[in-house]
Formats: sequence, structure tokens, C-alpha cells
Amino acid sequence: MRREKWGRGQVLGIFLSVIALGATLAEAEAPPSPPIVVSLSQTQSSMTDGAVLARDLSKLVGVSLTPLLGMSVLGLASWWSAPQEARGGLPFHQQPWFWGAGLGLILILWCGHRVPVIRKGFKIMKLWESKLSAVQAIPIVSGQLVPALLKPAGVVVTSAHAWVVPSAWAAPAATDTTSSPNVAIFAVAWILALTLGFVVWVAGHTVNVLALVSPLAIIDSMLKHAKAALVVALIVANMLSPWVGLLACAAYLFVAAWVSGWSVRLAIFGWVFSSDLILLRSRRHQVSADSLFAFSAAGLSGVPVRTWGRLVVAAHAIRFEYRVRLVQYRSVELPSSTCLVVEKGLVSPVVLSTVGPRTETLIRFPPRFRPHSAELGKVLGGLQVRDAPIIRGFAAARRWIADQFGRAFARKPSATVVS
Repeated sequence: MRREKWGRGQVLGIFLSVIALGATLAEAEAPPSPPIVVSLSQTQSSMTDGAVLARDLSKLVGVSLTPLLGMSVLGLASWWSAPQEARGGLPFHQQPWFWGAGLGLILILWCGHRVPVIRKGFKIMKLWESKLSAVQAIPIVSGQLVPALLKPAGVVVTSAHAWVVPSAWAAPAATDTTSSPNVAIFAVAWILALTLGFVVWVAGHTVNVLALVSPLAIIDSMLKHAKAALVVALIVANMLSPWVGLLACAAYLFVAAWVSGWSVRLAIFGWVFSSDLILLRSRRHQVSADSLFAFSAAGLSGVPVRTWGRLVVAAHAIRFEYRVRLVQYRSVELPSSTCLVVEKGLVSPVVLSTVGPRTETLIRFPPRFRPHSAELGKVLGGLQVRDAPIIRGFAAARRWIADQFGRAFARKPSATVVS
């Protein structure tokens, strides 16, 4: 899979910003006393602020990985530890009706996943549950992290203001970031907290998308157990030490930022596929030259896998057009139409290339095109339409891995994967 050129700079920036949070806390609290003399109370205050930052950041990372479970467990813990007379005044997400409904929904999804006949339907429900619960959970937990980020954000805003307006160094009030933080400091803290939460969530959300399209139940189980192990490891790290928990959060954020491009494309893929299946778009979809929206597949060289775009049929060629970061426009020309084949699928049709000894998947259409393979072949210039052979077991798993992670695992001709 092709990596964007900007990916490493983005990863490095986010990783260094998280590592720098602990350092900026100490820098923001540096007293005017001689640097060699440091009192015990000042050291304990700095350590306390660092522990609060590690605790709140760990909450944000854990809840972003599993929004519904995280908010339900935190709400239950807060309600249980609160005095009897204070429970009525707790926020709504700490009330029994909220975390009780969340735990009940988790139990329903767990039971539905164990029934083979309705398993796919519950996978779609789990996919959308993750999206909806993240919209509610991430802002709440981000708001709890904002106070711990105010001092680092104040240092950033003050430094930026001093760099833009050098005379600000002469104003004592401009360097006071601990009393009455201004709107800019709050904005920086909120944006940073929400960004960290979104980056972790979109990486964790890929497990739900991969589980939806996985060909074997064992792959689904392995993915979910790996995600649960990450949450447990984060809890254990915080139990050992707040600083160990902070390092674990930094590692999680580094990996999540590193795969952010792949994760966002997979999230869009899951959104389109699940919405097509839920809304039954295949029953009312009309195939036309202007509606050939599709995803790139592993065989389309030069384009990251699962990039959302559309096919444009020209006089003598077929092009796949897409945008990079929603701004930059690009297009890739497919091989000659004499080497292209439309293959039917149980979920959606694909466009194959028969150039060379191997057959490679170039384009994957959404499920709305599933009953319209014949019309699709005509619109694409009279391409041949054929049924897909069915494969199972290890061959199906290898084919699925090739579709999800690139061409390195592709060894066999294209075939439909069956659960």
C-alpha cells in the first residue's frame, strides 16, 4: 500500500507534541527562585499535574478505542464511588439509565454476534454503534482532558504570540497562562484533545470495518481480542505508574497517527458499504456514466487501496479520478478495455485486469451495484461480465488479506470470498 509523503511529518508532529506535554508542564510551573533550589512541595505539585495529565489522557485513549464500553464503565465507576446523596447530581453519562443501557446494548451485540444467521447484521449494528457513541463520548472525555492541557497550550499560545509580536515579551500579563486563560488557549487545548481522540478512534474503528468484511470468524475473533488486549495493556500501564501510562498513550498515538491515512480510507469504505446494505440502495440505484463511484483495489498501481473516487469513461480509455486530502485532483488510466473484465460478487462487483499471468482487482464497486453487473459492463464500454468462483478456508483468508493490505499477498486469480 502506498504511503502518502506527508504521513511521516504528521506522525512525528503528533508524537512529539504528546511527549512534550510532560515537559511543558514543568516548564510552565518553573518558579522564579534559583534553579538549583527546588522545594519538595513544588516537586510534588509538578508530579501531581503530570499524574493528572497521564490519567486523563489514558481515559481519552481508552474511551476512543471502545467508546460505548469505555463511557459505560467510567460512568458506572463514578456512580458507584459517589456518595449516596450526591448521585442525583452526577452528569447524565454517569447516571444508571445511561451506563445501564450502554452495558445492555453491549450484551445484545455480543449475543447477536454468536448467532451465525444474524451475525452480519449485528456487525453492521456494531459499526454504526461505534460511530454514534464516538460522537457523544469523545467530546465528553476531551473536555475532561482540557484542564490538564491548559498550561501546555498556554505556553504554545504565548510563544506564538511573542514570535508574531516581539513586544509581547515586555508585557507581564501576556505570559501569565495560569490565571483566566484566554479564548486562544482554550481553543488550542480543545483542538488538541479532540484531534488526539479522533486519531485513536479512527484507528480503533478499523477493527469494526475489518470484522464486517472478514471472510472467516476466526479473523473476526482475532481482531476483537487484539483490540481488547490493547485496552487491558493501557489499564495495566496506568496501574504500574502514571508515567508508564503516559508512555503507553504516546505509543498508541504514534501508531494511530502512522496509520491514519489507511484508517480514514477504511472508515470511509465501511461507511459506504454499511449504508448501502442498510438503506437497500441496490433496489433503486440507476447505473449511468455519471454515477460510477467506486474504490480503488490492490491491483491499481499508484493509488492507495480503498481510495474513494469515480470511473470516467472516455473515447478510448477508462480513468479513475480521485482527490488527495479532498483538495488535490488526480486520475489514473486503467489498462485497455480488452484486458478488463467485470466480475460479479456476492456483495459487490469488481473490475479485474487480465494483463500478464495474474488476474488483479483494480476497482471495487459499492454494494449498490451488486444486481447491476450487466448494466455496469455496458456503461464501461461493453466489458465482459462473468461470475466469480467461490473459495473458502485458507485461500479465502489469503485473498482477503491481499484485498485489505495490498498486493504482497496476492498469488491467485480474483475470486469472491464467502463467509
